[in-house]
Amino acid sequence: LAVSIFFLVKSADFFTEYAEKIGKSFGMKQFIIGILIVSIGTSLPEFATSFVSAVQGEGGMAAGNVYGTVIVNILLGFGIAATLNKREIAFKSDMCYADMTIRVGGMFLSYFIFFDNALTRGESTILLLAFLIYINYVFSNHKKTQTSKEKRPPFKFINLMGTIVSLTILALASSYVVEAAIKVAELIGVSNSEIASSIIATGTSLPEITVAYIAARKGKFELLIGDIIGSNIFDIFVIPGTFGLLNASTTVTAELMTLTIPFCMASVIIYWVVSMDGKISRPEGAFMILMFVVYIGKLFSFF
Repeated sequence: LAVSIFFLVKSADFFTEYAEKIGKSFGMKQFIIGILIVSIGTSLPEFATSFVSAVQGEGGMAAGNVYGTVIVNILLGFGIAATLNKREIAFKSDMCYADMTIRVGGMFLSYFIFFDNALTRGESTILLLAFLIYINYVFSNHKKTQTSKEKRPPFKFINLMGTIVSLTILALASSYVVEAAIKVAELIGVSNSEIASSIIATGTSLPEITVAYIAARKGKFELLIGDIIGSNIFDIFVIPGTFGLLNASTTVTAELMTLTIPFCMASVIIYWVVSMDGKISRPEGAFMILMFVVYIGKLFSFF
């Protein structure tokens, strides 16, 4: 499981790097590269593992990975970045209000969609349309942030090959992650969704956590906020929307409905409250990490 998660994360990292170079060679604006490639690229591990899980009939594992990843991104991503950074994370207090509204709305929509333990194609279409509306909002709101006069690097065939190879490894690694996780769950006597909501979710969130930490160290706080928020919106809307549209398995376990999804909703609201003053302090970051420990403890009945 550890080896397959390593290859999963590294292949997603390489895919993002090569795809970004291709985007620049076609003259894409830096912001568009960020919202379409960096944010979505860091979400590829959870997308791949959730999709493979759903196709293999492990709907509980797929859903657990999706909402567990959102918890990890928020509580560990922001928590680690704020706690280990020497300076306070600061950003424009109004830069993510619309994004947060969409995220909170998406979480409540997800809860009601899964309440009957089913995800129809109509509901999946609603999720995907909501994501497209968000992307349209982002483009229209930020289209004047950069000019298109930046010098284009030449297109290189090696970047295209790197994108294809890394994407292939990503697909293979995701299959092994699911297979290994099922065996681990059987060995330690817990459900597949619990493994997906904790170990797999943390492993597939490593790209977001890494980007968040590095961005915080470099003082690029808006990149930090944008990556995690963008990744979470992609996770909430696109992943369940995709495998629901393909009529894959969508079984939702009791643990997901009573703990993981409600805790996911709580994590989103915690971040919303913490970020209202346009900053995330070290104590607030430490509180987020503590809440993640509480979630893990509740998930595995440690207390």
